[in-house]
Amino acid sequence: MGGDPLRGRRARALLQRGFSRLEALQNDMLEIRAGDPLARAFAEFGEGSRVASPRVALINPASVALGRNVEIRSHLCIEALAPPNKVVLRFGDGVVVGHYVRFVALNGIDLGRDCGIGHGVTVADSIHDWPRIFEGEPPAQTPIRSGPPLRIESGAWIGNDSVILGGITIGARAIIAPSSVITRDVPPQTMVSGNPGRRVPYPAS
Repeated sequence: MGGDPLRGRRARALLQRGFSRLEALQNDMLEIRAGDPLARAFAEFGEGSRVASPRVALINPASVALGRNVEIRSHLCIEALAPPNKVVLRFGDGVVVGHYVRFVALNGIDLGRDCGIGHGVTVADSIHDWPRIFEGEPPAQTPIRSGPPLRIESGAWIGNDSVILGGITIGARAIIAPSSVITRDVPPQTMVSGNPGRRVPYPAS
């Protein structure tokens, strides 16, 4: 004879509630807030800022600076590829970053005050130097191209699942529509959509 189904459901409910509370406690304890021991690993960590847990990767936080009231949600991936004490990734005051966002900073990424980064976005200041592919060599092994920093200026909004690449500037209050790929400068108060990104009408004020 099988076990008591009612007892099995009760045990499952009890364990599920317990593990859910444990997960919530763990995420709360691993969230990074100003003044926490983990916050001291950053170059700067402003008052009111937080980096949620869980995280995918946090490589070299000593090269990352957060302003005040920065909100970074879960599953963050940061690759700050810089020597010690050189800041290559800077979040301005009031920046909001969604879930599952990846930053790759080699030359420098600067996010201006109050800009927003949607869920699933990739922001990388450099790309592989594709013209240097030699016959017979895997394309993924081409070197990274160095260049100018990437800037996302104050109030700009990057829509969900977009990809921002290279040493470009996205102007103040510009809007990047969801799932766009941007490899060129975007002027202020301009909306861009698609792959490759093209200018579309800006929302009426």
